[in-house]
Amino acid sequence: MYVGCGSEFAKERERVENRRSFLKLRKQQVIDRQAEAYLEWICKAGEQSPNSFCCKSLICISTQNLKQNSGT
Repeated sequence: MYVGCGSEFAKERERVENRRSFLKLRKQQVIDRQAEAYLEWICKAGEQSPNSFCCKSLICISTQNLKQNSGT
């Protein structure tokens, strides 16, 4: 009767660990998307200002790096 309990606890622990990993991944994906959108927004605003070439270039490079690092 007690033999099966150990495997049930192991399965539950595995489910909890998988869920935790999934939630951590989803949270990182949300943060990455928000950061990318923010950087694109800044780049778009920089395009409207004629004196912002340097800043715009740096931000757009950061956006490209973010896209490469996130695998999109």
